[in-house]
Amino acid sequence: MKVLAGSLKHVPNLSELNLSSNRMGEKGVKALAGSLDSTPALSKLDVRRNDITSDAAIVMAESFRHVPKLSELHFEANNIGDAGARALAESLVNLRNLVVFDVGGNHRNGRCHSHR
Repeated sequence: MKVLAGSLKHVPNLSELNLSSNRMGEKGVKALAGSLDSTPALSKLDVRRNDITSDAAIVMAESFRHVPKLSELHFEANNIGDAGARALAESLVNLRNLVVFDVGGNHRNGRCHSHR
C-alpha cells in the first residue's frame, strides 16, 4: 500500500479511488492519508472492508481537508470505534461537496452499527 500511496502524486487528476477489501492495515491507511494532498480532484473514495481502526480513521479524517471535491465516501465495515466515528463526523466541515457518506457496519465499543 505504501508504494501505491506514493504513486498518487503522479495522478493529481484522479477522481475515483476504490481500495475496498484490501487489508490495508493501519500502516497502509496512514500511507494513503499522507498522500491525499496529491489528489485534490478526488471525488470518490472507497475504503470499506479494510479493518480500519480508530487511530487510522482519525488520521484519514484529518487528511480529508486535502480533498475538498470529495462527494462520495465509503467507510463501511471497518472497526473505527467511537473516537474514529467522532473524527470522521468532525471532518465533514471540510467536505462540503459530500453527498454519499456510508459508515454502516462499523464496530464501535464492541457493537456493530449500521446507520447511513
